[in-house]
Amino acid sequence: SGRFVAAGYCCGEGDRVLRVWDIETATTRAFDLPRPPPVSGAAAIQSNPAGGITSLTFRGESTLYSTAWDGVRRWDLASGRQATVFAAPPGGVDALVLPDRDLVLTRSLAGDCAPIVVHDLAGRSSRELPAFGACVEQVDVDPAGKILLASDRDGILRIGRLSGGEPHLLVGHKGPAAALISPDRKWVASTGADNTLRLWPVPDLDKPPLHTLPQAELVAKLKSLTNFRAVRDAKSATGWKIETGPFPGWKNVPTWQP
Repeated sequence: SGRFVAAGYCCGEGDRVLRVWDIETATTRAFDLPRPPPVSGAAAIQSNPAGGITSLTFRGESTLYSTAWDGVRRWDLASGRQATVFAAPPGGVDALVLPDRDLVLTRSLAGDCAPIVVHDLAGRSSRELPAFGACVEQVDVDPAGKILLASDRDGILRIGRLSGGEPHLLVGHKGPAAALISPDRKWVASTGADNTLRLWPVPDLDKPPLHTLPQAELVAKLKSLTNFRAVRDAKSATGWKIETGPFPGWKNVPTWQP
């Protein structure tokens, strides 16, 4: 409803608390954050040394989820009580909470490649999504919580249904990339280590991804998308040249604006 605002200690100096402001009554509540146990060696390098909160998500006006060094916690704002929803593996996790669906998506921060994991809070189960990439950098979900977008270190964006199935591939970035889905679910915006900003139309998720088509169907689909052809050329240094074929005509004739 916009009545409450929450903020939590992350790192550096300051009180290790979670604060919740009630905008209507102009009151503030503060809850102490659990402190991380002392660590040393490689574990100290991998984990968040400050042990602070990295993200917060409301569920209604009485429940708040926090992601921190030790995993995801659920806070009862009326009583201040909190409980661990699930514990993070060594190195910690980055989490995206979908409170309306009781789902949490996590990716490892330990430095090793790992797929996205979906945790069902109601069913107390977890499942990996290896089809969305082996070394995921970032995830995003549409407002309805049904479409998942994942960016990988290989620069490929993968978008598909969270419920399962093979995702579509958006190929173009060189190196790690980050991406978001527009609220109307029509566009993907991405940027990456190659210093480019790209806009992609969201593919039709009811159709099979391009890379899963049989060869003959794939070639026919590619030919329908362009009139450029790679043809043999003995005079070329590569043995090939690009040739422009006949204009295929508009599928839908555009309306030109003056």
